[in-house]
Amino acid sequence: MEGKIGTVDFSTILSASYDSNLFSLTKSEINSLESSGKIESSDDFSIRFSPVLHYSKKLSLLRFGASAGIDVTEFIYNKDRSYIIPVTSIVLDFDETLSKNKSFSNNAKIRFSATFDVGQNIGSDLLEGDLISYTYFNAGFEVRYNHSPKFGIGTGTNYGIREYQSGSINSDYDDFETLPISTSAYYIYSPKLDFYGRHTLQRTKSSSGSANLSNFKSNTYSLGANGIFSHKLSGQIDFGITSLDYKRNDINNDSSLTSTISLNLVHNRKTTSSMYLNRSFSPTASGFVQLATTLGYNVTHRLNDRLNGNIGASIAQSEITMANSSVLSVKQYSLNAGISRMISNKFSGELTYRFSHVNRLENFNKHTLTATLNGNF
Repeated sequence: MEGKIGTVDFSTILSASYDSNLFSLTKSEINSLESSGKIESSDDFSIRFSPVLHYSKKLSLLRFGASAGIDVTEFIYNKDRSYIIPVTSIVLDFDETLSKNKSFSNNAKIRFSATFDVGQNIGSDLLEGDLISYTYFNAGFEVRYNHSPKFGIGTGTNYGIREYQSGSINSDYDDFETLPISTSAYYIYSPKLDFYGRHTLQRTKSSSGSANLSNFKSNTYSLGANGIFSHKLSGQIDFGITSLDYKRNDINNDSSLTSTISLNLVHNRKTTSSMYLNRSFSPTASGFVQLATTLGYNVTHRLNDRLNGNIGASIAQSEITMANSSVLSVKQYSLNAGISRMISNKFSGELTYRFSHVNRLENFNKHTLTATLNGNF
């Protein structure tokens, strides 16, 4: 609904899901926790309802947006894990002719972007083997100056805070904050494609102080391209090297090749596919550091005017540096498939299935089946 005060929309999500391993546990962990009464059941059915109100308004060159609602999830077996959390977000977006997020290169000399996100998340953490709750706050700012039609420079940051409330099984998790500062030099190959070189300095600080491994400084040097490569291929390609400097003197510093790749390919009028490869360092909930690598590929096919199908596969590996300098490796192989249908102009439905084979100390499998009804008013 659009009026003088702005645009107001309302969306709802209603879903039913089955998870064969809700807490992402090995068989021996399940037996121990069920016998001690810490969990009622390793698998569970859940029902989720999330109504959200959205507001946006154009203010000169700016567009202001905000969302507010709730997310209610009820578990059938593990009833004490059910939750109600707020859904909130605030976005301050500059006009699309200036926004770096919406246009790769144009005639604007100076371009800005700003995003703010605050909320709460509850979900299964594969590394910890737990259902974890945390609040988060992210604030991102970027500015870019095009010195000429072919060259530009830019800088930006994306400050983030994560505060853990609790875990369903464990409660000893470490809050942390991250502050990356990036400086970029752009070569404008065309109005729709940029090449760039970038340096990112990031400081990560844990609530446990310098004794924790998730207190570190990192430097990343990378080269990349962002935009439309051809009439069928678009996305981002970024390769670099990252070095870590731990605050603890008894832990050797680390370095590795890192990457951020996200590509979209249009095969024909009905079929598209996407590929992603991400490799980066990040802190874990227990205060360690992981080097996570994820490779995935998905295909989407339009069956008719209202029906779409998709299928995909992914491989993920996390190498976690422990306090004694040992490394714990966690691997996950996943297959996913789904079908979605436009029921009407306001409602759509989706059925998805995901299978994962995980190796974390022991091998175990995880099946997730979800039926979702989406409404937009």
